[in-house]
Amino acid sequence: MQAEFPWGSRSNVLARSSSVQEAPNRRTRSGCFAAALCENYDEPSEVEAMCDDIKAQLDGETPDLALVFASAPKYQNFENILPDIHRLLGPEVLIGCSGAGVIGAGRELEQGPGLSVLAATCDTSAVHPFAFSDKQASGKEATPESLSDAIGADPADFEDGLMLVFIDPLTVSTEYALSMLDSVYPSVMKFGALVSGGQEYGENRMFFGDQLRHHGAVGLLFKRNFDAETIISGSEEPVGPSMVITKASRNEIHQLDDRSPLSVLEEVFLNADPLSQIRMKRTLVVGLESSGVLLDPDYVMRNIMDMDQETGTMMIGDLVEEGQALRFHVRDGELASQRLTQNLANYASHLRDRDENVDAMLCFNSVARGYRMFEKDDHDAKIIAENIGKIPVAGFFSNGEIASKRGGFSVLGEEEEFTTRVMGYSDTLVMLRDLSRHRMRGMAGSGASTSANG
Repeated sequence: MQAEFPWGSRSNVLARSSSVQEAPNRRTRSGCFAAALCENYDEPSEVEAMCDDIKAQLDGETPDLALVFASAPKYQNFENILPDIHRLLGPEVLIGCSGAGVIGAGRELEQGPGLSVLAATCDTSAVHPFAFSDKQASGKEATPESLSDAIGADPADFEDGLMLVFIDPLTVSTEYALSMLDSVYPSVMKFGALVSGGQEYGENRMFFGDQLRHHGAVGLLFKRNFDAETIISGSEEPVGPSMVITKASRNEIHQLDDRSPLSVLEEVFLNADPLSQIRMKRTLVVGLESSGVLLDPDYVMRNIMDMDQETGTMMIGDLVEEGQALRFHVRDGELASQRLTQNLANYASHLRDRDENVDAMLCFNSVARGYRMFEKDDHDAKIIAENIGKIPVAGFFSNGEIASKRGGFSVLGEEEEFTTRVMGYSDTLVMLRDLSRHRMRGMAGSGASTSANG
């Protein structure tokens, strides 16, 4: 089954406690998060009202960091978003991207020019913004060394840290880029999403400082001042047995268990129950295991692009290798709702047991979810609010959700290293904490004092 448990973890970040080196040109202070939603960024007054709301939540302080998500760049005032945010909020560090819709404040805006912003006052000496081009990440000359140079951050400075990354899948070979990031920053937990909103090469947009980028990726590296936990909720259930790809080339699967995929699929369909047969006709996808034989397979979902009726070859939306495990799945809205509700209820109980909370949340929702899956507005956003309560939330509808797992996904995985991949059809939630803020609270309660870096 698709993974539905927290990946990465607070313990990964806090396993080694060491002081953070302060950069002289960055502000250092305890953090606080705020978020707000604008339903129409084509109206300047609504953008201004959203920014006023954020500043009010921050008690009038200027945010150091802003994560900005905006609906598709086809709308009139998209080019004005960056200048407006800098003028009205003035963040020192800003990244973000376009999306097929935006999420925040208990809402999911799937139509129209929506804008969602998560802002924070925080220690920016512990944050490193970066961007890289498609050529630097997946071009013919791309290497881990060239990517490291493009990012401009020494891996030793961010050991056991965090990486938030937004990748444009229309211009970058995503899986290759993620494998290189894992190679350069093996101890860094990574999360994020694939940019959406565009349909053709160069149509997606990424925000980086005051730049509006048309290709590549943008992201942030966080030192150990920050912590994140991820919860991934899928919407699929398997049909038929797990099989092994026995003959393949690139994204073409020629044989499954030494048979043509078409003949295998016909057999799976005939043996399925009536409800699964209906779902197979509407929402069939493949669950693909990413590397080698798993002790406990957890699949990522990929689209079936085409099926050759003559040869029986199946084309899917990812590169495959012979020896990989594959299982057909069907998507289901009721199951997706149940899983998200249960995962959040479990996490809320987990927080209560530890007497902890979260400062903010990022929500990366598959474009296949939302109204088209549930036939309800704000479905996932409402479940989040009901279970987690009122915390700052921002996010967008993505072309794929990025998550890491320590130890990798195969039996040969290194314990201390992360393996990162793109999920599909999921709701991926990232729970954020500014640890400097929590340390200061604890010290204040004990009558001691400390710096923002602890």
